[in-house]
Amino acid sequence: MKCMLVGAGASFSTKDVERGYYKALKAAGHDVGLYLLDRRLAMAKDYLRLYWQKSGKPEKKPNSDDIAYMAAEEICQRACFFQPDWVIFLAGRMTHPSVWVALQHVGIHTALIATEAPYDNDWLVQMAPLFDVMFVNERSSVEVIRPANPRTYYLPPAYDPENHRPEAWDPAEQLAPQHDVVFVGSHFPERQRLLSHVDWTGIDFALYGNWRSLGSRAMLRYFVIGGIIDNTVTAALYRRALIGLNIYRQGKGWSRTAEPVERAESLNPRAVELAACGAFTLSDYRAEVEEIFGDAVPTFRTAAELQALVYYYLEHDDERQEKAARLPGLIAGHTFAARVTTLTEVLEHV
Repeated sequence: MKCMLVGAGASFSTKDVERGYYKALKAAGHDVGLYLLDRRLAMAKDYLRLYWQKSGKPEKKPNSDDIAYMAAEEICQRACFFQPDWVIFLAGRMTHPSVWVALQHVGIHTALIATEAPYDNDWLVQMAPLFDVMFVNERSSVEVIRPANPRTYYLPPAYDPENHRPEAWDPAEQLAPQHDVVFVGSHFPERQRLLSHVDWTGIDFALYGNWRSLGSRAMLRYFVIGGIIDNTVTAALYRRALIGLNIYRQGKGWSRTAEPVERAESLNPRAVELAACGAFTLSDYRAEVEEIFGDAVPTFRTAAELQALVYYYLEHDDERQEKAARLPGLIAGHTFAARVTTLTEVLEHV
């Protein structure tokens, strides 16, 4: 299959998904080109800002929509020139929709691998008719989006076995900090509420990721050790921590008043990466957590339950290690290579 993969546009998080699919598509023998949308967005932002300044700062200042349009304008041009069988978009939120309309007009097949369902369900329903095929990361979203696009399929998250594995890939990993409890992710109000109601006294608890929106007086600031980190460093932190936390989003946006999602059942990338690293995990409840991991991943619904689990498993090394040892085997089939097999079977059938 000859395909063009359009990146998610982010420099972290979904960037790891972009790398995973690109590497797996290449390894499977497909002819694949990569459109680095994140770099295009950065260049478009600099160019438009400079153009605006050189033009005497006219009334209309370039906005995010202008930047997205310019960053994506070569996608259709390249697709017309290279004539891929498919143009596959990752995430899609940072891609200007005009590209999808243009590709439809010229008859080039498009697929979207959505990474933010169910939080983006409303947007995905709006955009669904612009794609030949939709893949969503949340199984409950399939029935929501399928009326807008009958070719909508569930494609779960995945991990890269070269990076996410129980044993360290580099002796230098021993330089990574070792914590009792670690969470790597972005700040959302529901995560702050949960973690702020846990008594972390005497526990080496560490937060990494994008926590810049955390209030200056928030007690969690004490636990923010690092900012956005590379996924290889994340994997090292997981392997060296006694407990890895997985806390799912509950709202559709970033604000305190964000509307809660009505239904969420599926794993997120953090769940499979923690398990593949053999990291003992505590997770808030989702149906797939129980279905795939059983009692190997204890779950909580409240801060009090989380606190009790943290204290219990820090004191019971044997139980914690026994559960952690089972995790890589339980998640073994969830690699990017396996996802590419599913992806290509669907696209070739279509």
